Amino acid sequence: MSVLRSSIVVGSMTLASRLLGFVRDIVMAHIMGASAATDAFVVAFRLPNMLRQIFAEGAFSVAFVPLLSRQQKEHGQQAAEVFAGGIFVALMGGVVVLTLLFMAAMPWIIRAIAPGFKNDPATFDLAVTLSRITFPYLVFIVQMSFMSGVLNTLGRFAIAAFTPTLLNVSFLLCLWTIPHFIDPPALAAAIAVPVGGVMQSLLVWVAVKRTGFKLRYTRPKNAPLLGTLLKRMGPALVGVGAQQINALVSMQLASMLAASSISYLYYADRLNQLPLALIGIALATALLPTLSRTIKGADNKTASRVFEHALVVAMALGFAAATGLGLLADDIMIALFQRGAFTQADALASGAALTAFSLGLPAYILVKICSSAFYAAEDTKTPVKCALVSIGVNLALNLALMPVLHHVGLALATAIAAWVNFSQQIFLIFRHKLFQHWQAKAFFRDSLKVLAVTLVIGVVITAWRHTLPLPDAQLLRFAWLAGIIGTVFIFWAAGLYATGLHRLLLGGLKKRKA
Repeated sequence: MSVLRSSIVVGSMTLASRLLGFVRDIVMAHIMGASAATDAFVVAFRLPNMLRQIFAEGAFSVAFVPLLSRQQKEHGQQAAEVFAGGIFVALMGGVVVLTLLFMAAMPWIIRAIAPGFKNDPATFDLAVTLSRITFPYLVFIVQMSFMSGVLNTLGRFAIAAFTPTLLNVSFLLCLWTIPHFIDPPALAAAIAVPVGGVMQSLLVWVAVKRTGFKLRYTRPKNAPLLGTLLKRMGPALVGVGAQQINALVSMQLASMLAASSISYLYYADRLNQLPLALIGIALATALLPTLSRTIKGADNKTASRVFEHALVVAMALGFAAATGLGLLADDIMIALFQRGAFTQADALASGAALTAFSLGLPAYILVKICSSAFYAAEDTKTPVKCALVSIGVNLALNLALMPVLHHVGLALATAIAAWVNFSQQIFLIFRHKLFQHWQAKAFFRDSLKVLAVTLVIGVVITAWRHTLPLPDAQLLRFAWLAGIIGTVFIFWAAGLYATGLHRLLLGGLKKRKA
């Protein structure tokens, strides 16, 4: 199966999860709104969710999948099962101890990640309580990440991509039922987190069982490989988690701003994460095993072509998504979230943050692609160096922009830092000659075509908004959004066809011939 076909499998499952996630966020905004209690929940959910994003979408998989693939290819299925079983025992033992320590130290952790809460004892105490409820989610998500790595190595991408849907189901069930019995509703949202983790963990466990891959739960016998895994995970935690670290820094500073600032950034980031998951994570997940097999040796030509095509596809999709989110940010927030406890002022404040976030969206996606190339080449040091620079840039810009632009300045700093990260990585890919058969002229030509198509859809969106403003009626707002999205998609597809880029996208849907 080609990278793009695999990406579409992952993307389709992720789309189902994210669409349900929209419903979850709409219900959450309706019941909880943007308030100090919502801020407390966002802080409580940030830490385990950040670790989820790093483990499930980055550090563990980029270190584990190449090693497991090598064991299976060089030593056979049984050796791979022994290796995987030993890693599982060591990993779960460590994460259980870590979880217990974090829960005991939660008051000090909240002071560190949300220092502004110390001025509001009620919000601080609620954040500690909610964090102790949500943090056990880490145990289940690490187990799920491990099982997903096994499934991805075996070429089974769909189940692992589908599992986030269960967390959204848990949120909806808990938000619809528990607030009738306890207050505040943020407690219901917190309870939903570990419940969803149990559901996700069980699903991937059963999926691995059905593949016939048998984990042999023994003490790790291959110490050098375990050491290699941990060594690669260390820098990858920073390299892949740069965006999450930047978001954590932004949350720390947002806790010092006016109440609800954290909530505004949360709702904006949730929308910004949709295309990142559908495009960046889907492409990177499918790209890593392919590049791991082809990037070295005589097949570097194939690796060069696959990487170049992945970049162009990422740009074609990423710039289009960023243009839509940036120009329609206020309209999207009003249409999706303005109801119940979520006011128009909340929608506009969140929309301003979404516009800022969207400026960095293509860079977020391209960083995923570039990082996968380095990890496939078993180079974990370069991405972490680039990430450290981007984290420093993000912090400096946060401090410079927050006094002037408040929460919007924090979002804008994160976007600029993402472009700094990508610029470094793509420069070093060329400098290290990671892809020796890179077709620079063809890539430059395709990049110009992508920018031309992006300009066209930007003009279409601007003309639509000026000709047909967002209506007042709620149902008409949904129809308005559906209409403009459908229209933009038609122009985007026509632009790809006119420039010939459609051949690149559609060509990836076909299986490569042996």
